[in-house]
Amino acid sequence: MGLEGEQIVAQAEAPNGQKLLNEDFQQARNLGAMGFPTILMVNEEKKGVKIVGGRPLDFYIQGLKQILGKEELEPK
Repeated sequence: MGLEGEQIVAQAEAPNGQKLLNEDFQQARNLGAMGFPTILMVNEEKKGVKIVGGRPLDFYIQGLKQILGKEELEPK
């Protein structure tokens, strides 16, 4: 994916990175994530969908449709 591991770790350890990580953890708790794997999809209005466990692709498609308020998705 072309990501630099050291840069990612440095950003995660920075104060703003810690703040964002803590916000993500709080949002995960608010949405009831308690196990692994748990996928949380959240839209701009902070409304989310939680998918727990290994699921078929259709679960993720339906989740995206729900949070985006669309009946159909167009891949890019």
